[in-house]
Amino acid sequence: MKKQRLFRNSTLNANIAKKKAEEISSKKEMIANSHSYQVDGEVGRFTFTTHSVLHNDQNQYNTGREVFAELKGIKFYRTAGFKEIAVIYGATEKSYRKTTQLINRIRHQEQEGTPSRTLHESTEREGTDLLDHIEEKSKCILEKNGFSKDGIYQEHKTEYANDQPVIIAEKDVAVAIETCREYCDFPDYILNNPVAYEDPEESINITIDDVVVKKQEEIRKGGRKTERGKRKYVHNTVVHVAQSGGQLHTERTRHKNCSFISDGIYLP
Repeated sequence: MKKQRLFRNSTLNANIAKKKAEEISSKKEMIANSHSYQVDGEVGRFTFTTHSVLHNDQNQYNTGREVFAELKGIKFYRTAGFKEIAVIYGATEKSYRKTTQLINRIRHQEQEGTPSRTLHESTEREGTDLLDHIEEKSKCILEKNGFSKDGIYQEHKTEYANDQPVIIAEKDVAVAIETCREYCDFPDYILNNPVAYEDPEESINITIDDVVVKKQEEIRKGGRKTERGKRKYVHNTVVHVAQSGGQLHTERTRHKNCSFISDGIYLP
């Protein structure tokens, strides 16, 4: 049943590619491409044939590029469903080895399924591409709002030039203190707060924390470490941006991708 479903998917895609090529190939030569189109999908790994249209021995149309996403070398096209299962619900929660074992078992492809090394590399590439996109998007947002790529404000808008915090009125602070005293007792010196109480509706809280965790070993044989020596760690940075009444934005990122936070201003 599984092989039949993969065969149907492969045949369907091949027929789509051939039909599209036939529509273009009026009075021209149509040939099958020498390399099969490779897909890593939710239903399994499969391949199908794409076609090219030639005119005077020149390639005029290639369904491997025009109909389907172009692949370089021997790469596989990974579907959205595969990425959801293998990355979002898989590699982010379990090891690459356990993830590939599970998805290959579900797809009945224990022998010809996705290798753990391939999942490892593709997951890291997805993460790198996403971080690069966030960085580029951040630079565009900064420039659009009058900041340089380094986060330095270049214009003279009053809403950005004001560096004074919005303070809660003293009477409101006094009411809050009296309310608290109804439920607990605390000494008077606590009330001598040198830091002003900012209005949470007009303030943004930003925290940047360095996170260090032990690096997982890729392969363990017999439950023992593959090598002895100094313990290895993985370093990362977690940024939290929150405003009262709004959403909490959490970003696990490299240091250079913190450019979207500039002088306490969050540009959504």
